[in-house]
Amino acid sequence: MFDKLFEQIEAANFADKILETYKRVETDESYITSTSRSTETPVATLADEYGGRAQIGVDDGCYVLYLQQEDETYKVVTHIFSEAHEMLKDLPDPRKKSNV
Repeated sequence: MFDKLFEQIEAANFADKILETYKRVETDESYITSTSRSTETPVATLADEYGGRAQIGVDDGCYVLYLQQEDETYKVVTHIFSEAHEMLKDLPDPRKKSNV
């Protein structure tokens, strides 16, 4: 029982370390969502030193965070990590039609 809890804590700590490495990079031209396989245009892109990527998109006037999956598509995430939060602070109101 304690071994399983320890493994979960270690996994969470490892995930936190990975997430701390994301930096804003030049915005990608597009990304493909994993659920609908639609091609979307991001307003901002983050990348980490391990090849991971995240996209900020707009849906119904709201910012949405997507993380790259193993198949190169992007899946919506429910948790906003600190680097994404910092980047979101610099973006304009998502309801306004402007280039970021």
